[in-house]
Amino acid sequence: MRFGFNVFLVLSMALLVSGCGSGTEIDDSDLDQMAGGKRQDTVAVSGKVTISGAPTGNVTIFAYPKVGVKPVGETRTAEDGTYCWTTYTSCDGLPAGEYRLTFVHTPEEGKGKKQGKDLLEGRYKDPTKSEFSLVVVAGTPQTDVNYDLK
Repeated sequence: MRFGFNVFLVLSMALLVSGCGSGTEIDDSDLDQMAGGKRQDTVAVSGKVTISGAPTGNVTIFAYPKVGVKPVGETRTAEDGTYCWTTYTSCDGLPAGEYRLTFVHTPEEGKGKKQGKDLLEGRYKDPTKSEFSLVVVAGTPQTDVNYDLK
């Protein structure tokens, strides 16, 4: 009985190791299908968010179209305040267009936790009152797109 259990464990581990990644890779055609047929071209946009000049992590940035109230993108700053927009693959950017941006700073937000309190007290949350915008031009990647909040 002990021998059979050990064989079972060895075979299970071998299947797990050999099966990891097998058939789970997403290629361009899979991404096109998930996007409803054809993905929009994206432009890389990245930068840093500071609050009163200090780089700040755990700030969520929402991108809203110039007209509309539903966000088309969302990203979150790393501990050093840096961010990059992701639409289909990591840091691939946003489609060309004009966006209004909102910011929420909730450092306690995380898996298994309820959303933390916005430390910016909602000052940058309303897209209709946003003073921050972003213009993404096709074929023109942007770095150092920085925002300083108070």
